[in-house]
Amino acid sequence: MTEAILADARATIAEYLGQSSDISMDSDDYDKITIGTLFGEIWSRPGLEWRERSLITLTTLIVQGHTDELKHHVIGAKRLGLTLQQIEEICLHLSCYVGFHVAKAALKVARAAFAENDSQL
Repeated sequence: MTEAILADARATIAEYLGQSSDISMDSDDYDKITIGTLFGEIWSRPGLEWRERSLITLTTLIVQGHTDELKHHVIGAKRLGLTLQQIEEICLHLSCYVGFHVAKAALKVARAAFAENDSQL
């Protein structure tokens, strides 16, 4: 992983997730490679806007039940202009495909992330 890609990843994280994000690339090679690839290369590719990538990411994390990562991406989605009502609608829509418990857990994370993020403003 080159320093240029890691710099791009840091810039993307700062813009998408905010300066207060606790995602770190300073810990080990695994983090540097995975986060560098994801935010330094994938998110910067042409073809999809960040909002579209965010919707894909939210959906994927909800479907897989990855609520820890979901919190970060809910904040990123909010920074891109998605509202809590839109994220709630995503959860409701997905509940019919992945189950109500999975969607309800995601909804709980989304509401908490919005509330926490609003209190930090």
